[in-house]
Amino acid sequence: MLNLFRGSLAVAATILSIAAPSMTPASAQTPAPLKVGILRIASPLFVGVDKKYFDAEGVPVEIIFFRSGSELVPSLSRGQIDVAATAAGAALYNTMASGIKTKIVADYFSLLPNSHSHGILVRKELFDSGRVKTPADLKGLTVAITATGQYTHYAAAHTLEKAGLKESDVRFVNMSYPDMAAALAGGSIDAASSVEPFMSLTTQKKTGHVLVYDSVTMPDLEVAVLMFGERLAGPDRATGVKFLRAYRKAVTYMHEALKDPAKAKDVAQIFQKHLPLQDPSLYEHMGWPMSRPDVSVNTANLHEQLDWYVKRGLVRNAPKLDAFIDTSIAADAAK
Repeated sequence: MLNLFRGSLAVAATILSIAAPSMTPASAQTPAPLKVGILRIASPLFVGVDKKYFDAEGVPVEIIFFRSGSELVPSLSRGQIDVAATAAGAALYNTMASGIKTKIVADYFSLLPNSHSHGILVRKELFDSGRVKTPADLKGLTVAITATGQYTHYAAAHTLEKAGLKESDVRFVNMSYPDMAAALAGGSIDAASSVEPFMSLTTQKKTGHVLVYDSVTMPDLEVAVLMFGERLAGPDRATGVKFLRAYRKAVTYMHEALKDPAKAKDVAQIFQKHLPLQDPSLYEHMGWPMSRPDVSVNTANLHEQLDWYVKRGLVRNAPKLDAFIDTSIAADAAK
């Protein structure tokens, strides 16, 4: 009888040990990571992940790279990702007009004063010879943009306009940022609307020269925004607030790094970990794409960009933009 009793206790203990994981309180389980879609450029999100700001808020993040901004928002609307970091281009406004349930909640990149993250590159031979010294000299030349209706198109067109030129005064060609760098080196294009780190890579190889920075042409422009899908903007808003609180910490750290060499080196090492460059020191000296310190959205500027795309027929049915913007989540995160 004693042996039978002992055997029963052993069986009961085994059953309890097997059942234990299912009896763990939900609050003690590790939450599923938020899927965040971005393009392959330096981002404050890398800082937030490596400094564990998102983990500290209980919202771990999984970064998913996309090839183009036109793929990001449709993926967000289908629930394949939770957050999208995307440019405010025609593709975004056209997707909004289709009735997607997403919200713009924060600034991702802006052309802050003295920002050197975006600009117009010109082939070095043209600059050194004196053929191209100002944007007005681009007349009759070939200028690369990523795509018609995207940020690079908007930036190049405004640079030409400020120089007294029309879009028809140049020949636009579409290509990716890495291809722009190769095309400048090969001489198949004359100028390019580019972004870091490709601008620094081009100047380092002495195949191109920065003609003008976009922050000079369009100061404080809202380049890209953070968008939430239906879940974070609605029923799981509390998680969205935590995400933006952690994101603000990452942005704050990057702004501090602009004045602190030790933190600048730290940020450069973080970027190198996620997007390796042959010369990691470039990350310490290039102009990083930056968010506003309070991650607020320049709503008026988004309206201006929408109007620009509508006038050119790139957005046929203008969405009611304000219905897709929710600044209250970032405001709560600031508290």
